Amino acid sequence: REIQVASDVALWKGTSLTEEDRHLFLSIMAQLTTFDVQRGDETAETMQSLFTAPEIKQYLKRLTDEEALHTWSYQFIIENMGLDPEDIYTRYRRVPSMKARVDMANDISAMVEDVMFAQMTRARSGDGPVGWTKREKQILLYAMVFWFCCFEGIWFFLNLAGPIQNLARQSKFINAAEQFQYILRDESQHIRFGVNL
Repeated sequence: REIQVASDVALWKGTSLTEEDRHLFLSIMAQLTTFDVQRGDETAETMQSLFTAPEIKQYLKRLTDEEALHTWSYQFIIENMGLDPEDIYTRYRRVPSMKARVDMANDISAMVEDVMFAQMTRARSGDGPVGWTKREKQILLYAMVFWFCCFEGIWFFLNLAGPIQNLARQSKFINAAEQFQYILRDESQHIRFGVNL
């Protein structure tokens, strides 16, 4: 709320934007809201239960909180600009490329959940090794590369943050771009931490 969006609202309601600008902005907002909700859920529901080291658990809790704050920032922009929230929040179901990304992320999270279930089953029954098998470590590494590098690094930075910053360089959506700069700062820390794991 510290960043005013009045000039972005006036821009959206005015006539200077092209249809391509409008389409790009709506597409970015639809992807960001969907992906950050998904990222927060994946961290809270999957990743946090896999690690026992307190410093990693604390980091993942912070990541979950930040993803919720980012989603709230997008909601603030969407509501203040008078965009149709239902269109934005459900677009991933109608756009094949967005749906494919969501499905891919869900499939990867499901693989990690299967690993978690296998570990709990072994621990309860006393059968098999306690700890991580080689295959389970590979699945976890695959998931972490996906979430920290592909999902955050490629999809967020290149596909979403880059276009909004480019619009701002053209004097469009300057206030939204300023909010994105704070979010980019947070995301940079996530990627650096994920690579260091």
